[in-house]
Amino acid sequence: MARRSGVFFGWRVVSAALVLAVLGWGMGFYGPPIYLQAIRERRGWSVGLISTAVTLHFVVGAVVVANLPRLHARIGVPFATKAGAIFFSVGVLGWASAAAPWQLFVATLFSGAGWAATGAAAVNAIVSPWFVRTRPAALSMAYNGASIGGVVFSLFRGVVLFGAGIGNATSLPPLIAQSNSLKTAYRAWWL
Repeated sequence: MARRSGVFFGWRVVSAALVLAVLGWGMGFYGPPIYLQAIRERRGWSVGLISTAVTLHFVVGAVVVANLPRLHARIGVPFATKAGAIFFSVGVLGWASAAAPWQLFVATLFSGAGWAATGAAAVNAIVSPWFVRTRPAALSMAYNGASIGGVVFSLFRGVVLFGAGIGNATSLPPLIAQSNSLKTAYRAWWL
């Protein structure tokens, strides 16, 4: 593979995948359960209704991730990842602005699909082609982003939820994520 400045470019890919994992897991995996209580307090909807939306988010993600290899083959990993970041941002913004339960369920379709397109299978598809002998090390470094995302975004959302409410806690992170995901994607030549 290509070398720039004496450093194997695959490690830059690992760095980009780590950022993707921070954002994907930080908001896609650890985010929906955190919103449950805030949405309940803001809208007065039942815990069962909101829990069903959280479940739908993860079910949609499972369906998409099961079909992700076909999607990658059809439209390419870069486009699928960028589309996933956009879908995810739209979905999480929908969580914050849903005024009726049906709107929350529509938002979960977007957030679940976007989360899957930026999750573990996507990170594997992005990193694996660059490595053979050191693939386990490269993947483990990229997957550390999941843990970092869980700590950083869960803490961030908890502080903002208690201080500023669900609208601010859910609106800011997707905008940051979309901006950073797309910027990271455009910087890596493979995208």
